[in-house]
Amino acid sequence: MKSPLRKRLPRELKSEFGKYLVVFIMMAITIGFVSGFLVADGSMLRAYDDSFQKYNIEDGYFQTKKKLTPAQKEDIEKSDVKVYENFYIEQKLTNGSTIRFFENRKEVDKVCLMNGKMPKKSGEIAVDRMYADNNELKVGDTVKS
Repeated sequence: MKSPLRKRLPRELKSEFGKYLVVFIMMAITIGFVSGFLVADGSMLRAYDDSFQKYNIEDGYFQTKKKLTPAQKEDIEKSDVKVYENFYIEQKLTNGSTIRFFENRKEVDKVCLMNGKMPKKSGEIAVDRMYADNNELKVGDTVKS
């Protein structure tokens, strides 16, 4: 005895082709996204973990109203804490944004240069990548306060 499904399945697939095509496309997209996340997961975690060593990322941050005295700094460092001076100046620019100027850091929170080169001359600055993207700045542009 022959199975009636032999004729019914192809007929059903043909009559409702659009529905099955949409289900197939959704499954393929979902599988692609999940596979992409699983592949990228390991390398992203490794890059994140490596950045702490490579750029000596700070573990904490605190701010004082006045500069610490050498005795205060020494007392804090007795608790197995290394204190770094990380002074900055905030300046409003003509485009309405505020920029924060840091001294070039060589011990902690080191710079990761994406484009261009480090400033050499007076009047040159290196700008954070996100600030540059958000304010449509490119290497060689001028900012005014």
